[in-house]
Amino acid sequence: MMFWPAFRRSLAQVKYNPLRTLLTLLGVMFGVSSVVAMVSIGEGAKDQIIHAIESMGANSVHIKSDPVPKGELDEVIGRSPGLSRGDVQAIDFIVDDVRNSGYRTEYNPEVSDLRVPVH
Repeated sequence: MMFWPAFRRSLAQVKYNPLRTLLTLLGVMFGVSSVVAMVSIGEGAKDQIIHAIESMGANSVHIKSDPVPKGELDEVIGRSPGLSRGDVQAIDFIVDDVRNSGYRTEYNPEVSDLRVPVH
């Protein structure tokens, strides 16, 4: 098919159906603008997440234990001593470029009311 006859027919359709042409153009414009907006929002969110991660320190490592159910606490304590001061020193020795290191133990015991009734 030749280009110019097809182009003339399309211009005739634009001339005889202006409302259809307008609605088609609006649909294309809204479709393209919504895709551009969604891509922009996605890129902006990605940049914010990367900035938040970099602000925390990209070369920072935190090791945290999983919570242990109350019934299994005695068994886990007997089997796993957790990280100690020696473990931290071993990490400092093995891993290059460690600037700061430390360890923290957190234990939240339950407190029960042991009041003795006075007679």
